Amino acid sequence: MGQYVIHRLVLFIPSVVLVTFLVFGMVRIIPGNIVDLMLQENASGYSHKELEHRLGIDQPIPKQYLQWVSGIAHGDLGRSLWNNQLASDQITRALPITFELSGLGLVLAIGVGLVIGTLAATRADTPLDYLFRSISIMGLSVPGFWLATLVILFPAIWWGITPSFSYIPFTQDPAGNLVQFLLPAAILGIERAAGYMRFTRTSMLEVLRRDYVRTARAKGLRESTLIYRHAMKNALIPVVTLVGLSVPILLSGTVILETIFALPGMGQLTLRSITQRDYPVLQAIVLFYTFIVLFSNLAVDIAYGWLDPRIRYA
Repeated sequence: MGQYVIHRLVLFIPSVVLVTFLVFGMVRIIPGNIVDLMLQENASGYSHKELEHRLGIDQPIPKQYLQWVSGIAHGDLGRSLWNNQLASDQITRALPITFELSGLGLVLAIGVGLVIGTLAATRADTPLDYLFRSISIMGLSVPGFWLATLVILFPAIWWGITPSFSYIPFTQDPAGNLVQFLLPAAILGIERAAGYMRFTRTSMLEVLRRDYVRTARAKGLRESTLIYRHAMKNALIPVVTLVGLSVPILLSGTVILETIFALPGMGQLTLRSITQRDYPVLQAIVLFYTFIVLFSNLAVDIAYGWLDPRIRYA
């Protein structure tokens, strides 16, 4: 296992190098120019060329890329072109908020999806199963941004109730912080929960039809013990794969939800960096997300060996 992990970590290098090429090139394809934005806001008394030189974006693209990569190698992700703050500091402030939102959404999605999927599989082709399957299809069909807009708009119109749009830090008020995050986390997890439920149901049905399950049932093993001790681990393998693939989807979903619910996390930071054409911060964010996705995929592969001891890594 140790050699496998080291081998995978080494393979991260070409992936990260490729991402640096793509990120550095694509952020400069975005229509608009940061110099034009700054001049429109009268942010300085410089001319167009003077401002380009001051920001360092008048240099050849290959030189800018090499300077950026050299800074990464020394632990410097760059500085904001607007306020000269370190990109790493901005990410450090925003990251706990996004992790809390996406983490709560993932926990809710896994909990609801596994429970409902298992119930649907053990009661296959019953009215309860049809009800759960219909709900899952609805969950997959409803866009998160549309649902978030409705849950804010309708209570405000009908009862004059609106959620708090002032961020409550967890260190100041843990209960208030969790209440504030519960609604956006639930919306974020609905679509994922629907997918987990369908995968869990399909996988559990397949496992329950295997010979070793029939043998255990014929020997008089209790149904709950049969499901949760023997069938569940094997049924979870495809679900774990789906969870790993959901990590980038959850992170991207926070961009819209953090904007709607005014949460100052990575989503808002990403959107602000795009609208302001703040290249260094946007590059740092995408690079950071790349590492999160790579390590989540590695964690999924390691989880396979825990769920099924027959799986070995070379």
